[in-house]
Amino acid sequence: MRDRALGMLARRDHSRAEMRRKLLNEGADAAVVETVLGALAAAGLQSDQRYAEGVARVRGARFGSQRVAHDLRASGVGHEAESLVAELRRGDFERAAAVWQRKFGHAPADMAERARQMRFLHARGFPAAVIHKVVPRCTRDDDTP
Repeated sequence: MRDRALGMLARRDHSRAEMRRKLLNEGADAAVVETVLGALAAAGLQSDQRYAEGVARVRGARFGSQRVAHDLRASGVGHEAESLVAELRRGDFERAAAVWQRKFGHAPADMAERARQMRFLHARGFPAAVIHKVVPRCTRDDDTP
């Protein structure tokens, strides 16, 4: 069991909850899994904080703070990463503007295009207030409400 857990960690960092789920799905005994995970954490080989920092660093470049927070909660490390998410939240505008510029780079021609650009940023996990600031108004005046 320890070798299997080390093999998982050799490929990439995993949260404790992820590792528990994967090992239990392989039919391992729950008590043995908890013992192995505790030993790995005590040895510094598995760390939820390190995992959260990696996720925030990698996904934070492409996604908004809401998406990163959701992904971390789904991995079982939401409470360990609150400060990381707060830091990401402060940079949402800059990241959203960079993502929008890379993907679109021009003002939408009409309301349908603006809605499409806004949906794209929303799917990336950026807050609505940020999206409304980032996506410019339509270039044609007759489409504005």
